Amino acid sequence: MSKSKRTARYEAPKAVTVRLSHADFIALLQEAEDRGTSNAEIIRKAWASYQEKSEVEHEFKRLETRIVKQLFEVCSATLGLSEEERKAARQEFNQRVKNGGRS
Repeated sequence: MSKSKRTARYEAPKAVTVRLSHADFIALLQEAEDRGTSNAEIIRKAWASYQEKSEVEHEFKRLETRIVKQLFEVCSATLGLSEEERKAARQEFNQRVKNGGRS
């Protein structure tokens, strides 16, 4: 998102309207009261938590990919695969992953 000169120095907070079921609204009010804060603060914290969870999930996926690559290289070296055999094994592995583990 680009910033204009007018908003580059200060961006005013934006309002968001959310429709909740009656039960969820009551639960939100109760949570805010229990914590001694506002409904808006509960929603802001929920949004921040959601963003953090998304970042953590992305990082786990990145680490999983790295571990799989390293494990593949260790297995290839242990089996003594040539460069050509490694490429063929990698292609077969990638195809199996795409097919959900089926050949």
